[in-house]
Amino acid sequence: MFLTNLDLPMVSVSQFLTVETPWFYEWFHNLDLTMFSFSHLIAIIIAAIGIFLTLKYSKKIEALPKGEKIFLGIIFIVSFITGPYLDQIKGTLNGGIPLPLHLCTISTYLTLALIIFKKEKIFNIVFFTGILGGIITFMVPNNGGHGINNINFYTFFFGHLCIIIVPIYFYKTRLNWAISLKKVVFAFSFIVVLFLFDFFVNSILRYFELGSFNYMFTHDLPSELKGVLPAWPFYIPFFLLIAFVLFYLIYFFTKRKALEK
Repeated sequence: MFLTNLDLPMVSVSQFLTVETPWFYEWFHNLDLTMFSFSHLIAIIIAAIGIFLTLKYSKKIEALPKGEKIFLGIIFIVSFITGPYLDQIKGTLNGGIPLPLHLCTISTYLTLALIIFKKEKIFNIVFFTGILGGIITFMVPNNGGHGINNINFYTFFFGHLCIIIVPIYFYKTRLNWAISLKKVVFAFSFIVVLFLFDFFVNSILRYFELGSFNYMFTHDLPSELKGVLPAWPFYIPFFLLIAFVLFYLIYFFTKRKALEK
């Protein structure tokens, strides 16, 4: 009875949502992809759902008639379509010339090769490079700021999700493929060789003033990490040390001996 006598102003939903607020309005309405933005949260949710479903249903998918072929076929198509987009985005960020030299781009092509050939030697590399590179990308996004209102957001993150879930799928279904410390060293050696190769390519392209090429961040930190890590070249050994530690952590939580078929 008391409430009915109050003269309260009527406010529509649209008016309520457009009321200026310190962070709520800006966070939901600014769709540009930056660290801890709304688009970044959506990307992390996508990754979490994809990883969870792969861990939970990999064996069930394999047990279905043609389940593996359908699942891997879908992933293959997504990776094949998003691969050129990843090159284009990375090329835009590296002088305008798209080259498949970033770790995640190479992991994408290794993922495609793993789907086609199903070889343990390919798995030994992409299990570490794909999972690590993909997760780091979701945690520290670097796609030029494209948010959920841009198609590049979906091609970028679904492409990176593929290089995470395919190795996880094979890990769950190929129990005769061991995860050993020797394979950590092998994958890390691959990273070091690739880093040195990218450093050489970036240096040559920069020397001829073809652009500010920075594949695998050999010459400069991504903007999201500037001020967090030391400047060039001191962050390079730090990068490599972090990569080895994270590779070891992946090994520590997934290590197993090969089971007999």
